[in-house]
Amino acid sequence: MDEASTSSRDAGPLQHRRRKASEVSDEIDRKIRKSLEKMEIDEDEAFFISILPSVRQLSADDTLDFRMAVLKAIKDIRTRSGYASSPFSTQTPSTPQTTATPTPT
Repeated sequence: MDEASTSSRDAGPLQHRRRKASEVSDEIDRKIRKSLEKMEIDEDEAFFISILPSVRQLSADDTLDFRMAVLKAIKDIRTRSGYASSPFSTQTPSTPQTTATPTPT
């Protein structure tokens, strides 16, 4: 048997394994891309992600203070804006009451 036929015979299974590994890798890449497309981060999420490093540096007590302050700020804004009191409500803000200003005569 000559050297060319031996090397081509040995390369066949190796090439097949490489091709199969490449197909698996391509499939994984497709799944990752598809998952990333589903993970659209809006500007609010991006903001909270951006402050995570600072929050993680806080002590346990400071973390509690931070969380309470954030929740209080949300409550105050919701109250001022006329949202329902429940944070889980899907109600939109009520139409603000406007007072009629007298027109000069």
